Amino acid sequence: MRLRVLIVEDSEDDARLLVKFLTKQAIDVAAQRVDTAEAMQAALEEGPWDVILSDHNMPEFSAFDALDILKNSGLDVPFIIVSGLIGEEVAVEAMKAGAHDYIMKGKLARLVPAIERELRDANVRRERRQADEALRIAYAELEKRVKERTAELEAVLASIVDGLVLYGKSGEILRMNATAERILGHAESEIHMAFVERAQSKMIETPDGKPFPPDELPTARALRGETVQGIVLVYRKAPNVAYWLSSSAGPVRGTDGTLMGAVATFVDITPLHESEQQRERLLERQQEYISLISHDLRTPLTVIQGQAQLLLRKLQQEDPNGSKQRSAESVLTSAKRMNAMIQDLVDAARLEGRQLRVEPQPLDLVSFVHDLTERLAVTLPVERIRIEAHGNLPQVMADPNKLERILVNLLSNALKYSAPHSPVTVRVTSGTNAVVTAVVDEGAGISPQELPRLFERYYRVQADRPGKEGLGLGLYITRGLVEAHGGHIWVESEVGKGSTFYFTLLPAGRLPS
Repeated sequence: MRLRVLIVEDSEDDARLLVKFLTKQAIDVAAQRVDTAEAMQAALEEGPWDVILSDHNMPEFSAFDALDILKNSGLDVPFIIVSGLIGEEVAVEAMKAGAHDYIMKGKLARLVPAIERELRDANVRRERRQADEALRIAYAELEKRVKERTAELEAVLASIVDGLVLYGKSGEILRMNATAERILGHAESEIHMAFVERAQSKMIETPDGKPFPPDELPTARALRGETVQGIVLVYRKAPNVAYWLSSSAGPVRGTDGTLMGAVATFVDITPLHESEQQRERLLERQQEYISLISHDLRTPLTVIQGQAQLLLRKLQQEDPNGSKQRSAESVLTSAKRMNAMIQDLVDAARLEGRQLRVEPQPLDLVSFVHDLTERLAVTLPVERIRIEAHGNLPQVMADPNKLERILVNLLSNALKYSAPHSPVTVRVTSGTNAVVTAVVDEGAGISPQELPRLFERYYRVQADRPGKEGLGLGLYITRGLVEAHGGHIWVESEVGKGSTFYFTLLPAGRLPS
């Protein structure tokens, strides 16, 4: 091996003997001798050095002086004392001062093993410092992103005209906007109550003046997993202050289907409750908010959660049960809660302005589809799905989270709107400037009159699909996600023969404009 050695020695002969000894051990030595503080300082600045071999006593210098200079330089270089005369007490003091080992000049057989050991230890220390710095940077970036997402959530909530409340699993209030605060008027002590307990302390009536059972309120039902829309109730904030409210609520679930809480909106229909027509218009607004908040909240969590999990795993290995781990766990918990609640709010709000953020990375599209269908086996009849790859396919640039949402929307529609045992084909081909994915079903097809409006917000195909109407947001969001990747989406369909949905993605190396 090649070894860069700084020798702190007043005797040129002894320095040559050290170099000669190391050379005989098959070591390619590049050495420099110094014997004063000034010379050592200059040598350290000119470095780098793999190891420092120092005599103990010299006329104008000593090993302790050399150690002080090394410490002040901030360098981490193995320092081994090689001396002919050094007592045990002095050796111990030298080790306490920072020396890594000491060897008698008459017993140089230990020198090479000592050097090899200290080089390994120095490398471990260097890697640990690099890992610590990487963790510090990752943690700082994670904190920054959490703060950014929190600010975005607060801004979105503040911009919603109607009352909006986000509830935890037990019905405790996690977030509510200014309108909800004004209408509900909850005291600080009520915020952390379970929902039913809080509702029992309020005067809430049905439109005909009867007490509204707390367990049947929209939020209580949503906390049991139901989706409820447009329930009219009378909320008596005070004996002479009553709000007529149209309330909708839906459950918020994790990626594994676990109920995480609920989201509810409150439209103040006090001036309009006698007008059915105006009431219906408000219900449409109500549906809009519920759609934006509840639709697709079961998608995987954002990059914050992923980074937090990665950081937590690293800390569990390097600092188990330490304060950093507890901080990371706190960040992860907050990220899970926040990300699940803001995802659809932010995505749907930004689609119109083409401000949706994607984080594309190179990936193998065919492998991605195979992996996705395996993970969907619990919720979808994926045995009906056939995957075909044609030609020499390059990798594509795509955000894995957003691409999964695109494919899940298209595949679930194809499976839902075709015969139970008919195949659904995912066909991937390479186009001129893009990779084209087609999702083909053998369903009832879509009429030519409906095709132009298929990707509009809230538009739903009604014909021949009884009982399968959706909110009309799936294809609207899918189009926005595809376009955010710099791609295009379109459909070809013939009534009675089925439909084919196409979308394109850019090949790896190209980014959306």
